[in-house]
Amino acid sequence: MGLWVPSSEEMLAKAEAAILRCIPKTTYSIRDVMIELPSKGFRLFGRSSAQNTHQYNIRTISFDQQSQEQDQHSKESSKDEDTKRRWSSLPLVMIHGFGSGLGLWVLNYETLAATAPVHALDLLGFANSSRNYNFSKDSQTCVDEYVESLEQWRKAMSLDKFVLVGHSFGAYLSYFYMLKHPTRVQHLVLADPWGLTLKTEEAASRFKVHWALSPLVYLVTKFNPLAILRVSGRLAPSLIPKLRTDILSKFNSVYDHTTDSTIADYIYHCNVQRPSGEAAFHNICSPLPWPREGMIQRVDQVPEDSRITMLLGSESWMWRYKDVAYRLQKQLHLKGVECQLSVLPASSHHVYADEPDLFNSLISQVMEHEVKRMMTSSSDNSTTVVSSSSRSLTPSSSTSAVTAEKQQHKQNNII
Repeated sequence: MGLWVPSSEEMLAKAEAAILRCIPKTTYSIRDVMIELPSKGFRLFGRSSAQNTHQYNIRTISFDQQSQEQDQHSKESSKDEDTKRRWSSLPLVMIHGFGSGLGLWVLNYETLAATAPVHALDLLGFANSSRNYNFSKDSQTCVDEYVESLEQWRKAMSLDKFVLVGHSFGAYLSYFYMLKHPTRVQHLVLADPWGLTLKTEEAASRFKVHWALSPLVYLVTKFNPLAILRVSGRLAPSLIPKLRTDILSKFNSVYDHTTDSTIADYIYHCNVQRPSGEAAFHNICSPLPWPREGMIQRVDQVPEDSRITMLLGSESWMWRYKDVAYRLQKQLHLKGVECQLSVLPASSHHVYADEPDLFNSLISQVMEHEVKRMMTSSSDNSTTVVSSSSRSLTPSSSTSAVTAEKQQHKQNNII
């Protein structure tokens, strides 16, 4: 991008390849999936010109379960083989959060891909996906554009139904995707979701920042959130290891951040390219860190036959809004929607990396329950009823309540 910002699309692609090299010999492919979206025409005498379509790429990593099954082929009963086929027929789709990319799921791919096809993507405007889409400055239109890009990606991937996992901002977009395309989402997993509620006086009172950081927070609310990285120029690559050890240390099992810059390099190159996705996120906020429209404000539009799991980090900055998550769960239950809320102990906002084994186990449980549901519904014509045992994930809601009580006074954390 020039002398001031030492980055380029090629360097970002290399950073992605570097972060994925820790994945063992699991069969996967990574490619650009092309989608078509309307080009926004110019206005002529108060009317928009005819809209044409333009192609954009969505960076996608896919794990080929069929190849894995052939490699591990052998002595299983016909019942087990039938279960495996059904499990394999239900894909898992993973959507990253703000300022991230598909590379940060590296602690999760191996386990999750062992039992089902896994697809993860870079959101439009982030990481290695196209950054030349001009998102609307209207908040709801911007969300709709993201939802449409996800739907076009689904069509290009020839997916029917799938379990959808979204983290943070990705969880927010996944929620709105489910509202628009409920028949495509077999189960929605919201991993420490951002955007539970819009800004209220009560919510704002919980968002307390150290006085020394107030000027920085002010600037972030006025400009694109990560503009500081681009403004810092050649200093930025050295700032990430110093300022974000909280994230880098989570990946020490594969890349020791004290001696290896793989994670820091990936985060840096993901966030100093053209900030189209970042600008879209800024448009959706009112102001940071709240959305113009919260998830709980749209709970009335959640279909009654939806199934939702929320995974919250007990030490996340989002934890201060845990009551909103529990209220959302209660409102969904009143609608008849199955909604499980579990708290991951000793986990921050990045629940997928803090306790990857626990996170992977919970996602695998969701997958297993949905496969059993599919098997039951195909074996008879009666409505499938999930047993009480299958509705309980570990850690349980009772554990969540205990954790909530212990963490009740930890609401003054700095982001």
